[in-house]
Amino acid sequence: MRFVFFLFLMTSSLMAQNLRLDVNANQVKMEVFMLYIGQVSEQGDLTYDLHDLSAQSSFDLPYASSLVIGIDSVSQVLSSYEGVFDPLEGMYWTWQNGYIAVKMEGKYMGEDFVYHLGGFREPFVCYHALEVAEHSLLTIDVDAFFASLPPNLSKQIMSPGSEAKTVFDTFVAHVLLD
Repeated sequence: MRFVFFLFLMTSSLMAQNLRLDVNANQVKMEVFMLYIGQVSEQGDLTYDLHDLSAQSSFDLPYASSLVIGIDSVSQVLSSYEGVFDPLEGMYWTWQNGYIAVKMEGKYMGEDFVYHLGGFREPFVCYHALEVAEHSLLTIDVDAFFASLPPNLSKQIMSPGSEAKTVFDTFVAHVLLD
């Protein structure tokens, strides 16, 4: 079962019926915000959708009891490079590095940032499972995410590694289910 949600820009939040992005427009200007969300079937199969959260348009957010952010290593390696996995979607690095799980570009407090977060090899796996209760509100607190990043962290991360893993883990810590 799938629900269609419509996003619209509020003064400080990007909202949908079951998705909320908390963003203080005076601090964060998102120019690119894309991520893979996977839905886990009852049989354990994964299907992925690529969501562009910087677009103020409608998108499908799957309803499932279990969702994932990022792409598992098996799907990375066995990708057909079609549909949401088409390299032309702008979320693919190389066969060695795989897919970008979360892509964010813009300005925070007037300073440019580029975070292309991903990795499918240990110890830099960028993949996180979420258990979802029925009628949950998925909130991504962008303000808290940026505020909790270590101050000495690079603002330009575009390949797998320890910094990408740190930023990814900080990001998923600010994906909340209410």
